[in-house]
Amino acid sequence: LSIDTSAAKTMPGVRAVLTAGDIDLVPFGFGKDNTALKKDKVTCIRDEVAAVAADTPEIAAEAVRRIHVGYEDLPVVTSPEEALADGAPVIHSRTPDNVPFRYDYSHGEVERGIAESDVIVEETYVLRRQAHCCLGTSGIIAHFEADGRLTLHSLTQVPFLYKHDLSRIIGVAPERVRIVQPPIGGGFGSKLDIHPFEPISVFLARATSRPVRLVFSREEEFLATPTRQPMVIHLKSGARKDGTFTFRDVRMTLDNGGHT
Repeated sequence: LSIDTSAAKTMPGVRAVLTAGDIDLVPFGFGKDNTALKKDKVTCIRDEVAAVAADTPEIAAEAVRRIHVGYEDLPVVTSPEEALADGAPVIHSRTPDNVPFRYDYSHGEVERGIAESDVIVEETYVLRRQAHCCLGTSGIIAHFEADGRLTLHSLTQVPFLYKHDLSRIIGVAPERVRIVQPPIGGGFGSKLDIHPFEPISVFLARATSRPVRLVFSREEEFLATPTRQPMVIHLKSGARKDGTFTFRDVRMTLDNGGHT
């Protein structure tokens, strides 16, 4: 991965251009496998490698177009089945088996239930990725006061947890971060975590000493915000002739994509 931002930085109206080398790369996300900007390796099409603050959205968009990024193709993994196969490319070094989380729950005696069943039904179901499609797209306003306190107008659904997690990423004590939560145009669980555009906006506000506003278009919302994960569900159930259920065995694999 190589990045040339020189043409973007010299544009009139551009206030800051940041890459991973300009910020502290503190991991975040459910599995602590994401960073605000990526360095050396990207894992999916939505990974952020540079950020621009400018006087207008049009200037910012043109500056982004002038940033030249060089990539080296890596082996691709397109499904949970591929990710779990022997010899599959490793997405993150901290999870060499590509399984960041595994949960096992059991109750009762499944083998006994199988033996007592008069009928057993077994099937595999596939659920596709689903966007939340909130009426309001994601956005944030970040502003540093003269004394270094940070005010964020954020659409988060969990402002206190959000402040705690974000302060660790940006290096500002939680008591010096103020969250203003306006009415949001839908959440459905999509705003329960930190997402890269939020610390990116804070880093740009710090670099420019100006308030920074970021609001996604609908296309950007589909590309760069979380979705309900695709699932492969293997379901095996049994029952007696009188209709009594005897057991259920469920094995689910969730596709987290490039980051958890």
